Amino acid sequence: MSQAAPTPMTLGGEDHGGSNAVVSAGPADRPQPLPSGAEGRQSAVSDQVKPAARTYRRRWYILLLFSAIGFVQCAVWNTFGPITVAAQAAFPSWDNATISMLSNASNITYLVVVAPYCWLLSRYGLRPAVLLMTLCMAVGTALRSISSEETAFTVAAFACSVLNGIGGVMAMAAPVYLSSVWFPPGERTTATCVPAVSQELGIALSFVIGPLMVQLPGGADPHSDPEATRYYIMLLMDVETGAAAVLFLAVLLYFPSRPPLPPSASAAAAPPAGSFWRRLLEAARAPDLPWLLLAYVVPGGMQVAYFALLEISLAPLGVTQEQAGWLGFWASVASCVSALLAARLTDLFQGHVRATLLALLLAGTCGYGWLLAQVAGWQTFSLPSLYGATLLALAFTYATAPLVYEYAAELLYPVTADVIGAVLSVGLNVTVSASLLLLLAEPLAENTLWMNVALVCALPLGMAALSRTREVYRRTEQDCGRQDGGPIPADAASAADQPPKDTADSAGIELRGIHHVTQI
Repeated sequence: MSQAAPTPMTLGGEDHGGSNAVVSAGPADRPQPLPSGAEGRQSAVSDQVKPAARTYRRRWYILLLFSAIGFVQCAVWNTFGPITVAAQAAFPSWDNATISMLSNASNITYLVVVAPYCWLLSRYGLRPAVLLMTLCMAVGTALRSISSEETAFTVAAFACSVLNGIGGVMAMAAPVYLSSVWFPPGERTTATCVPAVSQELGIALSFVIGPLMVQLPGGADPHSDPEATRYYIMLLMDVETGAAAVLFLAVLLYFPSRPPLPPSASAAAAPPAGSFWRRLLEAARAPDLPWLLLAYVVPGGMQVAYFALLEISLAPLGVTQEQAGWLGFWASVASCVSALLAARLTDLFQGHVRATLLALLLAGTCGYGWLLAQVAGWQTFSLPSLYGATLLALAFTYATAPLVYEYAAELLYPVTADVIGAVLSVGLNVTVSASLLLLLAEPLAENTLWMNVALVCALPLGMAALSRTREVYRRTEQDCGRQDGGPIPADAASAADQPPKDTADSAGIELRGIHHVTQI
């Protein structure tokens, strides 16, 4: 009767530099006889091909560094929206359309470069793609710091928007890829959410840092001293340049594409055969993809466009630049908290993503309806009421973004995460660009009430599209060792949901028969 070869318990990981020691693990780990015949041969083959799954503590450093990059990228994207009044005072040729197009230039660039950039990610991995991202950000922000002369600065500002848009590909498309490569099933949704939250925090702080830095002493009107206002704008440009340069150097020093061993069975599985473009075509044939796109890009795209121009949208209500900045900040903070909470609960209680998304979109619809009543004058305007409506609308709607990416990764598996990120982020940017391009029409730029109406209609449309999807969790079934496509059993879901724990105080201990270990 054949016996399985014992798998030794090894002590020490690759980063400790120590030699591996074989340790006895007790009677429970002694070789057990296998069934004879075909069943025994099948079991032996299964043991041979079952990959070891390991998690490394450095995954949190990689996640935090990538999140910091997304933070700066989004802050740069939203540089001029919160300081519209000051920018128009410092550069008289600028108007609302200029501010809008500075944001939109990044979105249009994104649409041009997303396919080759995602091919780079698929072909060569995270490190070269993130390195190029931070290089573009560093060069783009540096260009804006060269000259404050109006024509030169305007050209540099648009060049920075283009380069920052190239960096935006990774900020939007890569979080689900990074989480699938570095994190186990019980942490994937949270890991996808953290970069998205950092991007929202970047936008939030841009609403505060910009107006605080670009203001005259005593809060004087920026038009009273355009030269001083221009000086403070250039100071803000220098701060953003320094942040982008530091992140580029950090990635250059250390940012591996993937861990030595994968964190889960689905991460260890070989990607579908074919190039990135062929896998993109395969994804396009998935029956659930159109509904996922509608559910994500219509509410999300309208929301991003609206809040990029929040100060312009609220100006008719008498909301000042500073008030709009703080409103945008607290709305973004609220959205970060709700997104993290929703993501963590999704990791802890698997199998309810669609219901969670529908509930969040319904709550967001109520918030945008309340906001529409404020802006349209159907309700008496007050600042506390405006805060309540804006925080409710943005917090619940934004919380859906990381959940949609993870839901798509489950529904479309074995379509790879880079393809999923590319498709969803392209759809989002198309919607954002189309919304901002509409503001080139003067009547629509002068009265942005139509954007509030569109938001109230967009979220129910997303709910209707989401309800058409088939709620299956193929990737989690792969990690649980199930291939029947049915619902996930509670015990299997719970097991897949839990992150691996160290089996002793030292990192990197692997027991016979246990395929999950944590290393530095």
